Amino acid sequence: MSERPLVVVLGPTASGKTDLAVAIARRVGGEIVSADAFAVYRGFDVGTAKPAAEIRREIPHHLIDVASPLESFTAGRWADAARDAIRDIENRGRIPIVAGGSHFYVRALLSGLPGREVACPALRRHFAGAWEPGVRRSRKRMLDILDPAYGARVPAGDTARISRALEIIFFTGQRVSERIRSGPAPERRRVLKLALQISRQAIYTRVEARVNAMWQSGWAREVESLRDAGVTLAAPAFRAIGYREIAGAADGESTLEEALRRTIARTRALAKRQSTWLASEPGLERLEFEAGVERAAAFIRGESA
Repeated sequence: MSERPLVVVLGPTASGKTDLAVAIARRVGGEIVSADAFAVYRGFDVGTAKPAAEIRREIPHHLIDVASPLESFTAGRWADAARDAIRDIENRGRIPIVAGGSHFYVRALLSGLPGREVACPALRRHFAGAWEPGVRRSRKRMLDILDPAYGARVPAGDTARISRALEIIFFTGQRVSERIRSGPAPERRRVLKLALQISRQAIYTRVEARVNAMWQSGWAREVESLRDAGVTLAAPAFRAIGYREIAGAADGESTLEEALRRTIARTRALAKRQSTWLASEPGLERLEFEAGVERAAAFIRGESA
């Protein structure tokens, strides 16, 4: 049997990847598997930019609203659920389209995770802390010393992979490179990875517009409702950018203007990190919107580039 096709739409936050995935799904008869680390949480809607209800009624979306905001949802758990969703979509004769900005999740799906699931909340909180330039350099040196084979594959700007690798090393005492060799083999597929051609400045402009639109759409009311329902700031879902900032403004720790400025700054920093990650993504094709839709349709038909 020939390998089944899988379209993966990647990109920094606010780059338009959701719109591209929806357009491709309309064209090829597809369904979307969300690869967003926070869209999995119920109740976290406005600030995670979940697709509108009418879009989700038209195009089925998977792995949205599948977890309580109080529980941890790891990359390994997401990858297992994504594989199940992809098989279900294919068994119904539809085309799976993975779309999202949580690139570590996508790599977990396409390449597998090294060995058994590892999670140490204390280490994760430590390594997820401040990433000033000096800290970034020291942690990258630490990874290069502890696991030179894996460190050589991770750019200095990829803070997500560096922090995750250090968490694994300190928790298990085993190098990530050794765990990868013994990890499960990924499923064989024809994979097309797409990203929209968009400048960093355009993304920054869209980030600011999106944050302001989220505020106008009732983000503060959503945060208030979550807290009234007993979701504390310590909940895993509250790590989503903007939620703690808005909660802090409500508690009088800052003004609303300061909270929105910090949210915009943090979102821009996230977009920059995601762009760094994408720069090292093998086989990624960057295209304009319509060209991306056409490329995906041709790929599904089995036509070469």
